[in-house]
This record gives sequence, structure tokens and C-alpha cells, in this order.
Amino acid sequence: MSNDKVTTSSKASSGHDAECLVEFSESRVWQRVDDQPTYAEFQDAAPLQSRGMATDYADAIVRVWRQALNAGHFDTEQPGYILQLEAGDGQFAHWCLDALKSTLNDDEWSRFNPTYLLADSRTERVSECWSHPVLSSWIKTGHLEPVHFNALTHSYIELSSTQLTLGHRSIENPLFVIANGVFSGLPHSFINIHYGHCNTAYVSKQTSASEPIQFHWYQKTDLSPLEQRYLARFDSAYTLIPDGAFDCIQHIRQIANHECLWLTSHRGFHLESDLRQQGLPQLVDSPRLFLPVNGHALTWYASEQGGQALHAQRSSQSPLTSLIYFGSPRRASFCDAAQLSTVLTTVRHESAHYANHVAGVANPANGGADFIYWLVSEVADDARLLFRYLDELSAALAGLTVQQLSDWRALFNKMWDAVYTFREEHEDYVHLAMIAQQFNAHQLACRILMAVLESNPDNHEARFAYALSCLSRGNIDQTITSLRRITQCDDLENSNLYEEAKGLLNYVVTIPSQMPFELNSTTARLDSGTLRLMPLSPHHAQDFWLQYRDPSIAVMTALPAFEAMEDLLAWIEQHTQQDNKFVYAVIDNEVGFVGVVSASCFKHSAFFYFWIGADYQGQGFGQRAAVTLFKHLSAIHRINAVYTCAFADNSRSISALSELGFCALPDQAIPPDEAYQFYVKALTDSVSPHSDQPHHSHALQTLLNGINSPIELAEPMSTSISQPGLETKSVRKSTIKEATNAR
Repeated sequence: MSNDKVTTSSKASSGHDAECLVEFSESRVWQRVDDQPTYAEFQDAAPLQSRGMATDYADAIVRVWRQALNAGHFDTEQPGYILQLEAGDGQFAHWCLDALKSTLNDDEWSRFNPTYLLADSRTERVSECWSHPVLSSWIKTGHLEPVHFNALTHSYIELSSTQLTLGHRSIENPLFVIANGVFSGLPHSFINIHYGHCNTAYVSKQTSASEPIQFHWYQKTDLSPLEQRYLARFDSAYTLIPDGAFDCIQHIRQIANHECLWLTSHRGFHLESDLRQQGLPQLVDSPRLFLPVNGHALTWYASEQGGQALHAQRSSQSPLTSLIYFGSPRRASFCDAAQLSTVLTTVRHESAHYANHVAGVANPANGGADFIYWLVSEVADDARLLFRYLDELSAALAGLTVQQLSDWRALFNKMWDAVYTFREEHEDYVHLAMIAQQFNAHQLACRILMAVLESNPDNHEARFAYALSCLSRGNIDQTITSLRRITQCDDLENSNLYEEAKGLLNYVVTIPSQMPFELNSTTARLDSGTLRLMPLSPHHAQDFWLQYRDPSIAVMTALPAFEAMEDLLAWIEQHTQQDNKFVYAVIDNEVGFVGVVSASCFKHSAFFYFWIGADYQGQGFGQRAAVTLFKHLSAIHRINAVYTCAFADNSRSISALSELGFCALPDQAIPPDEAYQFYVKALTDSVSPHSDQPHHSHALQTLLNGINSPIELAEPMSTSISQPGLETKSVRKSTIKEATNAR
């Protein structure tokens, strides 16, 4: 059903008396009658009821059962209860029991003694399950029993075959709950965050799920901790809160003596980045209302209740698979986050792929970063899962390719969006941020480190790491402030951290004087929005190395194909210490280093080139950096014309030069540089790109000689116009041709 079924109005324009409205979560749209289907019975929910998922769920149950047995949390004198909410057609229960029977050996099957409770609130569906031919064999052996049960209202489960009543504290063993598609059809509240205000949705008391729904928004002041978090983190977003799921979980926990493991799969999402993109909900066309499940809120709820929730989702269109574990308050938990992450990797929908991968990569020692990446990307939920492998990942960094580093950066950003709390006991957050810095994820590193500093302002190691990330993002003021705070701490004086911070501070305070400034201004740096030009220096080397990985950059610019970081550092030192040559790192405030722009000047002309890194091409960074540089050259160095060149078949560079206002020149170079096409751009009215050919030929060759370029034009210069003191001579051809243009 499209959103033409949903409309909104504000309180002022609703035209409804408040007494005629109820909160969305309490409205009639959530009411159901016995013949209404469940979400898992819809055709588009078929992946939630597949044999593959049933097999994966059985594997997860066995893993957790074995952990409970080894920890002394499972009484083999009692059955192991598995509760499936919403019976469906009963096929999923058969598949799951069949997989359990195949996974467990005879002794384990006897000790587990699984009793599968196939629950449904519809009495006729329960009767159908009792007579289901596929289920009859399981019913006869006592391993399956259909039960009439409403997860929101019934406080006990009656087993007709044994006359047992399962209620509060009557289940000693951990309860396994399967709830595919269930949370989608339970009541949700609906809020709208809009620039500092939290509004909650109301609907008419008479509205049902089969009618068009009009939301009326009222400002909410009594906010839950979760709503307060969303208000602080979102500018404008619609957000569903699965209140019915919270109530369902709490209700089952009371029956299960609190200790239970939930296995669920829904249409939904679990990352904060997904929440920021949510608009009005898409409704399922049926007599019942089904909405996507906010897994991020489930994670928060589990944490508030002393539990843990992990999620896996292959894409935004894939089902959201979740494991939610709650321990018993009467005994220590036997299952931690690391163990849950291992369990979750089995709940995947592609068991063959999982088996093949595990066969090839058995553990971090064998697989290194590849194994860690695979494990974490399968879970892709909580950055804290990385803590188990931080040391292994740090050791493997040196062997990663630049593409692997880029993949890790993307994964780090995705995972951190799912983090909902900061816990002081996680001392590895600084380590995590420092690894993120090596992936060029400086904005993310700043976010992590700010979380540390908000919790502990005296964590000087975190503050120094924060200063490094600020420097990488071009935020000089924040860098200086952070470093000064460290150097002003008497307790740190003469320590290694103090000396390192002091040395870096002495360097950073000199950067503003080297950055481009507008004419007649001593304070306003010349920039373009959030983009800045900073003198290229060794601290940019790691980011340079990562963004330079596209081989075409070296080809287009005729720069070296650096074989090692030492080669790059030597190149930076060589080319940033030459007079009248300006090499700037292009720094975006959000992502940090994105490329390089350079100009070699002689008298009133300059030769220019730039390149933009593999991750940021096509986003306008090159043009903005070039315009910034041209303003600086004209205002400060009195440059009136900029020359450059590109390969004649490099249509992308030629197009970029045209947009920047460059005009092609007819000059050609002698071999081996005959493939270059030359261009000129006037920076002042005193020079026109349409001036006569001899003028530009003379100016261009004079510039090339003045900057010691090996390029020579095909037409020799006339001796009558040679510059005094400047000899036209053959220059040794260096390994680096600066007279190029790129991207």
C-alpha cells in the first residue's frame, strides 16, 4: 500500500477536537479478529518462513543450549521449551524440529528433550495444527504441542496433553522464543522529531486499519530516555517506537522466569542512519496494520532491561534478523555479546555460503583481518563487538591493501551508527578510534573520542588522539585548543605524551600563516564552504596513501606509483621545500583529506595540477579546490595566468578544465611529451586567453624553464625575446613530471 493512505496535519490545522483523538499506539488500527492473518502469512514475508531460516534458528538454539548446559543453567530433568508465536501453517515448526533432530546426537536430543510450543491466539488455527499431518508425528512423541496463547494478555500457557500450566517461575530452563513477523503487527507509537521538538502522532478514535489514516501531531514533553536520545541526535525524522514489542517481551519474560533467547526476523532496520531517512510509514494492505520494526529501539530496550540485542541485515531490503538475550536476575548470565555474535553468524539465510567460508577461515589466527571483517560485517551492529579482536586487527593493519582499508572504513562508519550508549568500562574506545584514523575515518574517530571525553575529560590519551583527528580534518583551532589543554596539565609535564603534544603544538601553530589568505585580510582563511587548503605535510601521508590507490591517478598526473610509504614521505619532503612551489592537501571538514592541488610559480605565471582521491571523485572537490587556489595565487602572489596540460585523450580532465574556464592552446611539445594538450586561464584582466599565439608560447616556455620542467615546446623560442639571465637549456628529466593536470 502506498503512502496515499497516510496523511498528516498539525494540531492547529487538524480541525479535530482532542477528545476525538487517541494516540496512534492505542488506536483501533491495531485491533484484530480471529480470522485476520499474521504478517508471516503474507507472500512478501516468505523469507521469514523458509526452511533455510528454520535450519539456522535450530543451529542457534543448539549453540546457546550447549552454552547453558556447560554453564549449569539447564536442568536435564525438565524439557527445553521452544515457543513460536504465530503458528502460521505449522511448516516452520516442522522444519525447525527436523533440523534440531539432525544437529543433536541421540544423547543430546534426550538431554535437551525439546518441547515445541506452537502458539496462536486464533483457536481455529490451533485446532488446524493439532490435525496437521506433517506435525502429527512430532505431537505423538510429545515434542510439539499447539497452544492457544496471546502474548500480550495471557499470563500463562496451558498444555492440554500433559495438563501442565506454564506460568510465572514455572520454567526453570532458558526459554527459546521464535517471533518471526510478530513485532510488525503489535502496536507502535509514532513520533516526529523536528528541530528541537518531539511530536507524537494521534489518530481519530474511529480510524481502523482498513481506512485511510490521518495523523495529527501534538508536541510531547514527557519524553522517554530513548525519545530524548532521538531528539538530541536527529534534526528532522519520523520514528516508530515498537511499544507492543516491549510489552510482548516483558510479558514472556515473566512466564519464562526472565531467562530467554528471542530469535526474530522482520521487515525493518536497526541503524541510526536508517532512522534518519525514515518518512511516513509504508502500510501493508490488509485488515491489520503492519509496520517496519525499529531494531535500534529493541537494542536500547534490551540494554535498559539488562539484556543484549544483536542484529544482522544484508541490505535495507533484506529481513532484519535479531537475537535478544535476557539472563535471569537470580544467577549469572551464561551468554555474553561475543558468544551471541558467534551465534548470530549462523542465522543467515545462506547456510552454504556460511559453511564454505568457515571451512576456509577457521579463526582469526588463520584468517587475520579477512576473518575479522567477515565476522563483523555479518553482525554489523555494535562497534563493541570489535573489541574482542582489536589486537589482531591492529597487528594485521600493515598487511592490508588500500582497498581493504577503504572497506574497513565503510564498515566502521556503518557499525558506529548502531551504537546507542557509551559505557565507561570500554577502555578500548580510544584504541578503536586510533584504528579508525588509519582508515581515514577521521570524522568517526572524532565522534568516538568525543564520547570518551564527555565521560572522562581527563583522558589525555583520548584528547591527543582527538587533536590528531581534528588536524586531519583541517580544524586547526580545535587542534590547538586540545593540544594546549594537554601541555597545560602539570601532572603530565616531562611525560612522553606531554613532549609529543608540545612538539605537535609548535608545528600546528605555524600552519595558519602558511594557509591561503584573502588579500587585505589577516584573519579570514580562503576556503570554499567546508573545504580548506592546508600545506601538504608528513601527517597527511597515511590519508594520501589511501586515496592515491586508484592507478589512473598516477597515470593522469604522471606522478610516481609509490611502492612504499617511505617513498611517499620522501616525495612529500622533496616537493614541499621548493621555493615558489605550493603543494596543498585538500581538506574537507567532514571527511578530511580528499586530494592534492599544486602550483609552481615563476614571475607572474603558474603551472597547476590537482588530483582527487578514489573515494571522492565526481563530488566537486577538485573544482572548489582549484578556485580557492586561483584566488590565493592572484591575490597574494600576483599571478595573472595559470597554465596546465592534460593528455589529449583524457576527456574527463579536459571537461573539468573547461568548466574552470581554461582555454586550449595550439602549442605542442617535442617527444616524449607530444601527447600533452596545453591550456591557459587568465586570472586578471591584463591577460586574455585569446591573446596572440607568440605571447602565450613565449610565456609558457618561460614558465616551464623557470620551474625546471623537462617539457619543451615544439617551436623554439626566439632569442630576441629571451628573458635576461634565463638560459634556455636542457634540464635533466626527473622521475616526476609536475607539468600535468588530473581530475
